[in-house]
Amino acid sequence: YHETDENMEITITGKSEGTGWMVTVEDNGGGAPEDKARALRDRFEEIRENYRILSISTEAEMGGIGLTNTFARCLLLFGDDLIFEIGNAQDNRGFEVKIGEKKRSRS
Repeated sequence: YHETDENMEITITGKSEGTGWMVTVEDNGGGAPEDKARALRDRFEEIRENYRILSISTEAEMGGIGLTNTFARCLLLFGDDLIFEIGNAQDNRGFEVKIGEKKRSRS
């Protein structure tokens, strides 16, 4: 969202824990304005609700837009176990997307 004089770097990290797994994609840009990140999170929640409650075809609502498309496809794969978080990285080092799955409890 913000230009930087530095070379753009993308860092991808992954980890597995007792409660699930997580992949984080982070850049070193200026981050995103909170209102834009909030609007994306609201859109993700709207898609999640449509998927969960209304059984509306998520694919039909996507429009092929980057993060929204990625979120919807992950939601189709992982359902309620999906972890999908976006926002500015710690220490204002850029923007990050965290994608993961909660481990299902064994009955």
